[in-house]
Amino acid sequence: VLGDPTLLSWVLHEREPVYVPQADQDWRCQGLGSKVRCVYVVPLQTSTRLWGVLEIASHQPDGIRAVTRKLIDQVATQAALALERSELYRQLRVSEDRFRSIFEQGCFGVALAGLDGRFSTVNPAFARMLGYTEDELQGKHFGDITHPEDLPKKQEVIRTLLEGWVGQHSQETRYLRKSGEALWCSTNISLIRDAV
Repeated sequence: VLGDPTLLSWVLHEREPVYVPQADQDWRCQGLGSKVRCVYVVPLQTSTRLWGVLEIASHQPDGIRAVTRKLIDQVATQAALALERSELYRQLRVSEDRFRSIFEQGCFGVALAGLDGRFSTVNPAFARMLGYTEDELQGKHFGDITHPEDLPKKQEVIRTLLEGWVGQHSQETRYLRKSGEALWCSTNISLIRDAV
């Protein structure tokens, strides 16, 4: 950042743009140099945070015109929003990486299925538990791995979830391993709604 930190500190504290048309006559502009005639400093802020400041200095005797300052204000607004989006994206990536790590390294089985009952994603523990690879389970219907005697109850539970009667359901159920062997599991079924 160019210029003396005194003016920058002022703008950071006040959170308002400052235009100094005669820099040599304003104490806040000490240290800008003798060639600087005017300076305009704008905070880079969004509704959530102050991200920094944008400082424009001019050596021209006619200063920084009002129309130019409006343009600088727009650039500052866009820059602040871009910084905010960049930080939100970074936080989202950290959150996704954390979830992915828990999902993939967890010792209990987790499967995500669409409304059609077909698995879109399963974690390694779920695949190992049933003797399949993750790829083999992807696209497979939950009914294909549910013991035939337990299937009607599971279908009823899913119907009540889809109709909104319950938010989640826990039950003991039998899954069928790839070998055909039945495996008793404690299951928790939840409906994950998209944010709309």
